[in-house]
Amino acid sequence: MENNEASYNGYCEYLTPVKATGKIKAVRAVITVLAVALSALALILTFPTVPVVGFLLVLVIAFFARLAWQYTKIEYEYTIATGELELSKIYGARSRRVILSIGMSDVAEIFPLSRLGNRSENILFACGRDDGDAYCLKYDGGILVISAPERTKACLKHYKRSAFFE
Repeated sequence: MENNEASYNGYCEYLTPVKATGKIKAVRAVITVLAVALSALALILTFPTVPVVGFLLVLVIAFFARLAWQYTKIEYEYTIATGELELSKIYGARSRRVILSIGMSDVAEIFPLSRLGNRSENILFACGRDDGDAYCLKYDGGILVISAPERTKACLKHYKRSAFFE
């Protein structure tokens, strides 16, 4: 696995790819079916008269289907700096949207995912549910679950040692 973590003193950033969920897989299936259907229709309608136009239409459809397919690839990136955690959701390795920004002073507890149990709070997973390095950060708005390797845990301890539970 690539080293996708950068950290020193009070700064840390980490990029986590997320496996496709059932909803994303369904969207990808619809994209694929639509692309194949539109390509077949374009070939049926244009191939007998102007084959080049049909071929170009298939290429255009394939291009847009590829863009839509890529857009369903989701990654999360978090940055911890100057006492603040900023979480961004990245679509298709191109489009970035900041979805959460919390101060480390607002974090009440930091604990491993294995200690989460059956809590009823609002839980946001910014990593895979089967991630061995997953840690939960409990704050006023709910619980954020991030992938936290050793260097990230050191950064979390730098800002909020009192909230850390192993």
